[in-house]
Amino acid sequence: MAALVSEELYPKYLKGEYERMGVYLAHCSAATAFDLLTRTPVRTPEDIRGLKVRSTGGVMAETLRQVGAIPVVMAAAEAYTAFQRGIIDAVALAAPDMASYRLYEIGSYYLPIRLTHTVIHYCLSPRSFDGLPADLRVPLYNLFRLVGQVAKRNFYGGEGLENAVQTITAGGAELLEISADERQSWADAVRPLEQRFIDENERLGLPATAFVREAKERSARYAGWSDQELWDHVSANPVPGVIGL
Repeated sequence: MAALVSEELYPKYLKGEYERMGVYLAHCSAATAFDLLTRTPVRTPEDIRGLKVRSTGGVMAETLRQVGAIPVVMAAAEAYTAFQRGIIDAVALAAPDMASYRLYEIGSYYLPIRLTHTVIHYCLSPRSFDGLPADLRVPLYNLFRLVGQVAKRNFYGGEGLENAVQTITAGGAELLEISADERQSWADAVRPLEQRFIDENERLGLPATAFVREAKERSARYAGWSDQELWDHVSANPVPGVIGL
């Protein structure tokens, strides 16, 4: 859903910015929302305050700061050694990546909090795309739309996600169950980031209020859809306007 909504928002809000940088957007892919793997039990934002947490940059780092943690930006491939040596106290990452990097060998507690998403944008050269024969550009464009669903179906969702959680817990990490009130405490803690994003971008003359509103509306439209339903929808209705054809 995150990949699809990102591509639907792109033509209206982001296309001009990307193409001024000399690239076309090929497609978006989205990882599973990030969970936490920690040395000590973490159930609420109060528990994570002061902990050094492996993070990506950008929104993930801002989210961790918002809940009082100390983000340490590093590649996922570097997290095992950093975790092992005590350079970091916890890892924020998608569960399938936690399993792939065997981080459960270091972390003792797994919290499936789904704290934030990472949507990866893959770009390509306009010269390469525009230089293709006309009868290939449309099929390639439509294939790019489906690529955004492949990572979810094959790795980050469905059986891939279920198997990853089983690997993490079988490897020795305890799966932490949290109450509805504890989960709500995380949502309440990070909510100010939304208004901060809107205020900062509106001051730059960008339509952040409309962007956030439309992102929520589109997300709500697809809430509850299965992987297969999303795949069938994208296959039958490729998002138009990502690249001018």
